[in-house]
Amino acid sequence: MSNRIVLGGILLLTLGTAVAGTFLYGQEASYEAQPTATQVVTVEEPSDATIASWKATAVASNFLQPKLPI
Repeated sequence: MSNRIVLGGILLLTLGTAVAGTFLYGQEASYEAQPTATQVVTVEEPSDATIASWKATAVASNFLQPKLPI
């Protein structure tokens, strides 16, 4: 008798998990707007003056060496 109860409980948990999984993951994905072929992304190039100021203010002391994994 107890074997039937245990087997029935396991069956209900298995089916319940499968049904809950379809509710969570079975929905259509809502994709955000993807760039199409007609959309053009422009990136501004830094000017020579900007690059020169970056080089003038760059210092080696702001470099942080990557830490080794433990």
